[in-house]
Amino acid sequence: MMSYSGASNAYSGNLLRLLLFGFLLANLACVLLSYLGHTMQPTMIGQFLTVHLKNVGDSWGTMAVAHEWLTTHPGGRVYQAIFFDAHIRFQYPLTSLLLFKAIDLLPARPESLLDLVSWYSIWAQSAVMGLVAVELAKREGVAVARDRKIGIAVVTALMTLTFFPILRGFAIGQAQVWFDGFFFLACLFWLRGHWGRSGAMIGIICIFKPQLGLLLVWAVLRRNWGFAAGFLCVTVPAGLAALHFYGLRNNLDYLTVLGFLSRHGEIFYPNQSVNGLLSRFINPIDSRIWYGDSFPPYHPIVYYGTALSSAGLVLFGLLFRVRSEPRSFRSLLMAALAFTAASPIAWEHHYGILLPVLICLAADASRLPWLREKAVRVLIFAASYVLVGQDFFMIVMHLFPPNSLAYSFYFLAACGALASLATFKAPLTASSIQERISAPYRSTTTGGRATQAFQPPDEGGRMGASV
Repeated sequence: MMSYSGASNAYSGNLLRLLLFGFLLANLACVLLSYLGHTMQPTMIGQFLTVHLKNVGDSWGTMAVAHEWLTTHPGGRVYQAIFFDAHIRFQYPLTSLLLFKAIDLLPARPESLLDLVSWYSIWAQSAVMGLVAVELAKREGVAVARDRKIGIAVVTALMTLTFFPILRGFAIGQAQVWFDGFFFLACLFWLRGHWGRSGAMIGIICIFKPQLGLLLVWAVLRRNWGFAAGFLCVTVPAGLAALHFYGLRNNLDYLTVLGFLSRHGEIFYPNQSVNGLLSRFINPIDSRIWYGDSFPPYHPIVYYGTALSSAGLVLFGLLFRVRSEPRSFRSLLMAALAFTAASPIAWEHHYGILLPVLICLAADASRLPWLREKAVRVLIFAASYVLVGQDFFMIVMHLFPPNSLAYSFYFLAACGALASLATFKAPLTASSIQERISAPYRSTTTGGRATQAFQPPDEGGRMGASV
């Protein structure tokens, strides 16, 4: 019979081979698309490696405009002036401008400071994702060989450095690059059982992007008070500071912006959401053209279809296995992905959150014996990773007419990854059998099936997270 360490090494070896397979397959697709002249991926990789900075980027630029306007118009209604009157897409809460107040205190700063931080953060993200993958490789509860750990970490780091949403975010100067890094840290802290630190990372994201604030409700439903406390320790002081600097009326005006966005959405093809899909299907406007100073007209089918789908995704993320898996890594990933997809506007670079989802899918598939289910899950992982990890938008525009369903391939691939993650049930492995015998008092649930799982305590003595 295979030894328990042998079972773990077989699992980690399967994971390493599957990650390497996905990485090579995606880059083969990149080479083919580049040969055909239908991808920006090599250009984006080159821009990143040569530190090509935007100076004033997509989101940083609009934040800078809003900050400067408030500096010269203290107490003025910034959303009315910037968003509605000037048609500048400042779509962030005022807590986001606290960063610029902090930057103003610096004695000097490079013109491209924010994008330079993004560049360094991507390298850090690759290291963090390598550690996340190693933590997933260790979840059998048995030590993994050092060379396997290094191999898994290196391949995952390369997957991160070449992942389309991250490269795209950097190429256009998006703050989303920072949010990806904080989410990856939240994943790592979660896997190591540091609930409060994980919640704090999500709280930092919500200073700029409040959609993931639903994770506070998600944590309360699961009675994860440590996560909730970490979240509130970041968001409450930031909210109070925004009230102090900008006033209650200005902060409440953000709700008007959200209401407008929910009624109109976005037809431009990178909007990978139900709203984008319906807008492209209903409206005759060419979805390949960017209208920076306007939004598509209100349409009741688009509005109510988006509202219903968003409510369904939010409820799914909040309630999925709320009792059977209250502290599973799977439920965190599923909630974050569902809340992202539920937004009326979810650009392709918002889906950097998919990277840990895909690594988890690979880890799930690696645990299965070579049966039909494993083949299906390997196929789902490989297809999802290739579709969301590479720039297929140019070839879609070349092959399909405007507003075709094909333009929502990215959103459909994300939904496929979400469905695969939701339906996985962990097999009974040799190590879990041993844990039933040696540690019957440590009970948890994995994949919806009760097992006795090894949960090593962290430095504070708390038990680790179930996956």
